[in-house]
Amino acid sequence: MKKVLVIGGAGFIGKHICLCLSEANVPYSLIEKNSSKTDIESAFADASFIIDAHGINRSFDLQNFYKINYDQTKFYVNLARNWHIPYLYLSSISAEKNTPYGESKRLAEKYIDSLCEPNIFYVRLSNVFGPECLPFSNSVVATWLYCAINKKTEEIHLYPESENVLVPFLYVSDIAGIIVDAFLRGTLLKQDDIDRLITSVPLIELYRLMVDLSKNNSDTMTLFSHSPLPGTFLKKLYATYLYAKGTYQFCSLIKHQDIRGSFAELVKGGFHDNSQFSLNTIMPYQIKGDHYHHSKVERFIFLKPGIQVILTNVFTGANGFKQEAPEGTYIDIPPFYNHIFTSTNNVETPMLIWSSDLYVPGEINDTYKKDLGKQ
Repeated sequence: MKKVLVIGGAGFIGKHICLCLSEANVPYSLIEKNSSKTDIESAFADASFIIDAHGINRSFDLQNFYKINYDQTKFYVNLARNWHIPYLYLSSISAEKNTPYGESKRLAEKYIDSLCEPNIFYVRLSNVFGPECLPFSNSVVATWLYCAINKKTEEIHLYPESENVLVPFLYVSDIAGIIVDAFLRGTLLKQDDIDRLITSVPLIELYRLMVDLSKNNSDTMTLFSHSPLPGTFLKKLYATYLYAKGTYQFCSLIKHQDIRGSFAELVKGGFHDNSQFSLNTIMPYQIKGDHYHHSKVERFIFLKPGIQVILTNVFTGANGFKQEAPEGTYIDIPPFYNHIFTSTNNVETPMLIWSSDLYVPGEINDTYKKDLGKQ
């Protein structure tokens, strides 16, 4: 069986596409920036469909934009034509701008248009954000989140002329998912398919949230949940924040106590949409979880000791966290982290779960097993 070839498969968008292909058990190969000519020819010879996610949007040498975003794209397109392989090029809305980056993407689009071949086509992406996005490179979300997490409030800039701007955003996992779905259906992806995934956001509200986040030292979920930004965007933004934060720790519940007993604050707010509280239990020495999510946000609240938590990054395989949960604590699970809960108790042990999505029996509901398909 021939493979899907992902050009730029080790980059921000490319690695999410590769992950979605794995989840769908679609074999794939990838070309990276250092791939040899032999590797490239071999990959094309074994490909049934090509997704081109390569490119640069930052360079001190302006000629690099044209060499990589235009000349290299033209080279890949011509190889695809020689091998008669359908080819999807991921362009950018910046192709409308008169910048070296925008012009280089526009030249690549014009070359594809000049061929008039329906199986050689492109779509434009707008302001893609999500886990693995690099600050000061890929998106304003990644840059502002980096500054907020590191308390660099003075580096979160918004120019006066941008205060009333609505910015169209796309979540990287949504993009990867719709590309792979179109491939599995055997249909050509259209620009309208991409545009339906866009959430337009007032930039000034995103700016205000990032400034508040940079000054906040308490429960950040409450801060996100109460923002006037669209709920679906907030959920994915918070998921991106948890991933970018890169630290995992048990946090103490806020308790109010008197002689009658105690009242613990668990979660305030719910991103304006379908959140859910659940009571979960683990039988003695059993395992639960062992899956990960793309954007679903979950908070696990531990009422009793005796539950070990293991978090593993699905992109790197790194075991980022392995601890037993103290009683009266909670932990927020970042997206793309496989999470396993193991009972170390000889009795049934309860825990509360808050999720940003409703549980619907029989539906995948943004839940994926760690045991992914192979390339």
